[in-house]
Amino acid sequence: MRYPQSPWTHRISTIEQDFPVPTLVNAGFEDDTVAEHPEIGPVSGWSIDPPGSAGLTGRDVNAVPDNGRIPDGTRALIVSLGGEHSATVQLTQKITGLARGRMYQLVFYENANAASGGDAAGPFLEILWDGRTLIPKHLVKPVEAAGRMTRPFRRIESEPFPAQAETADLLIHLTTEETNRRTIFLDGFAITDSGVEAAIADITDLPPLPDDWSNTQQKE
Repeated sequence: MRYPQSPWTHRISTIEQDFPVPTLVNAGFEDDTVAEHPEIGPVSGWSIDPPGSAGLTGRDVNAVPDNGRIPDGTRALIVSLGGEHSATVQLTQKITGLARGRMYQLVFYENANAASGGDAAGPFLEILWDGRTLIPKHLVKPVEAAGRMTRPFRRIESEPFPAQAETADLLIHLTTEETNRRTIFLDGFAITDSGVEAAIADITDLPPLPDDWSNTQQKE
């Protein structure tokens, strides 16, 4: 699934030059030793607010997806919303190694427990890049029925976007409107170089996102 056409993508030009590789720590959630209760964290490289709302998949029945296959390695991030947990959870990380003016793309995988998610009450996910919406708020749905483990998590791609500086703040905002527990699984984050440089005279003067960037414009 790719999100709506970015207003930045038409203002690019090819360039041949060596660029640094963006650093996203523990992008596949394989860096930590699985504890007795891994679903309550901590998770290396990521800040979790409130603490205890996210962690790693493990052996406990409450810490594994009830559908779909983990696409990257053997672990994924599990985020609990509602119920005894907060209805809003934020995950943040400072991204380094960017080249100012270079075009990048964010890729990751998402899934929700079939037994407790994927309806009008949530869970919902939105991703911000330095305060700007990169992945619009949308409903995270299960990839298949409970008990089936044949399909990998759903792959999500942003449109290419320009780096404004050598570092950036990545924020994952997750919410639910349901009072019962909702569970989201995330995995395989990557920031890829699109191979082009933004042809913008002043990279800090970027156009705003369109007002109609919404979940209704998702593309399979």
